[in-house]
Amino acid sequence: MIYRRDNTSTKNGTLRKDKIEWNKFFEHSILADMRMTDIKPIDLIRFFRKVTKDREYTRRRITNARSVLSGIFSYAVEEEIITHNPILDVDFKKFSYKPVENQSDNVFKKDEVEKLLPYLRNINEPYSLAIQLAFCLFIRIGELKALTWENIDLVNRSVYLNSQITQEPTLNDDLSFSHKKIKVENYIKGCTSHGYRKEYLTDNALEVLKKAKELNPDGEFVFMPYGRPMNTERFNVYLKRYCNAVGIPYHSSHKIRFYSASIAYNGHNLATISKMMGHSQTATTIHYLRNVMQEDDLTETFKNLG
Repeated sequence: MIYRRDNTSTKNGTLRKDKIEWNKFFEHSILADMRMTDIKPIDLIRFFRKVTKDREYTRRRITNARSVLSGIFSYAVEEEIITHNPILDVDFKKFSYKPVENQSDNVFKKDEVEKLLPYLRNINEPYSLAIQLAFCLFIRIGELKALTWENIDLVNRSVYLNSQITQEPTLNDDLSFSHKKIKVENYIKGCTSHGYRKEYLTDNALEVLKKAKELNPDGEFVFMPYGRPMNTERFNVYLKRYCNAVGIPYHSSHKIRFYSASIAYNGHNLATISKMMGHSQTATTIHYLRNVMQEDDLTETFKNLG
């Protein structure tokens, strides 16, 4: 962990998640007690077969655990402790995984948003305004937190997304983590040019920004509750509170992006939505499209199959 902190671009948040996976799967396992030079592919096969036999974990969770172990072996290869990463010889397709639940309904629905937004329009506090703007764009929460007035062109009704605010703990030398620190980063998630983009401001978006300017005319960022940048956890606390107030299911800030992509999709504009989402591949965007296939559409879907 310290090697990755000091010599790679790995974020401290990732290191923290990796430590959680290590503690969960490996800290007290037979692998932790073995000499690294003695660990063979068959030892890893037997270990993961035992871990997965009851289908307690999803493929994604095991993949995360695998990545932690693979990173350790790769470091050992670099340090010339071993000559080959044995996990590369393990076929993870042969293990059993917990079935992934259908996520098609795990997103805001149009009728729910139509209840939420009118309610929020009467609440002029920073998180309410930020939630409203999020539903008008294809924006990530980190990008929303980093919005400044320099990013916004009210005349041409556009907002330029070119930075994000992250909040990560710092890894200490004793492998503990300090409190999260706010950091403004001038690159977008994914670190590709696709992340930098210009989005259109609707009439509702302009109205939200007008209220935000009145509330915080001289702030460093557009939304600054209590004079500080927004906090993701607090954003979700407020979002849940407002969802409860209007009697709709709560979904996290990230699911607002799912809603925006789904509601904007018309069957022909995938490339456009992918660009607005800041994705480098449309395959990534498809994952965000929920509630776009209704039962009534099945006949239309199958009619050309022969």
